[in-house]
Amino acid sequence: EKPVISFARMPHQIPEGGLKFQETTNMPFLQGTRIGVRAMNALWFYGQRAGKKIPSLTKPTGQENNCSGKELEDALSSVGLQPPISVRVSDSEDVGAAASTLGFPVAIKIISPEASHKTEVGGVELNVTNPKDAFTAAENMIGKLKTINSNAKIDGFLIQKMVSGIEFLVGTREDEQYGPMLVVGAGGVMVELINDIALRLLPVTEDDIRSMLSELKISELLNGFRGNGVADRDTLIAGIRSLADFYLTHRKWLQDIEINPLMVLPKGEGICAIDIRAVKRY
Repeated sequence: EKPVISFARMPHQIPEGGLKFQETTNMPFLQGTRIGVRAMNALWFYGQRAGKKIPSLTKPTGQENNCSGKELEDALSSVGLQPPISVRVSDSEDVGAAASTLGFPVAIKIISPEASHKTEVGGVELNVTNPKDAFTAAENMIGKLKTINSNAKIDGFLIQKMVSGIEFLVGTREDEQYGPMLVVGAGGVMVELINDIALRLLPVTEDDIRSMLSELKISELLNGFRGNGVADRDTLIAGIRSLADFYLTHRKWLQDIEINPLMVLPKGEGICAIDIRAVKRY
């Protein structure tokens, strides 16, 4: 009941008896390592997907007010995608005191419509350890953003308790040709350094997400790489599924949504949505 092939590492002329044997047995004869391996991989790929159909999309039933700002964070928190302990302030003068209430070290991020990709405009400072440095970091962020865009609007600053773990990127978006899609991959600065991602059409099951993780080099870190403890893989899978489902129910108002990094903590400690970026439809 399994496919059987004949395979040779080097291509050569098949004699008449070999051709007759191939026709009689219906056994393909693959010649050459590169072509042979590609053909076998294609057979496996087909076998994995034979009979499968793309699930139909349900109508979006979410609420528009859940698609931005604090409401978005609260909505994602309710489905298991909690942000770090954090506080928002409207002025750089208040950053130091707010950071002290959280306890150092903290991360400081600028809040501005012109800073959706905060790292690209110098809008993030990590591991800040005292109030003076917190204020200086906030002032520097304002200066960097104003240099890039003198008319940039500064809405304030987000101060977050530092969280350590394995950094993943999880995102959903609407592709013009294929429709809603999910991407999972290495997060943080690694997303720009290595091309370690997996893609699927939405909707997805937890088995689909496990398959995506198996394609990633970074997934080895979840198993306790080089003496580190095992990470909370099950909660990561549940969180990815939650983001995918949230996007499908809110895609009427959201073009895409990305969490980078989604921090995976040690087994039993869950996950943490460090930075959430959502783009609304207009």
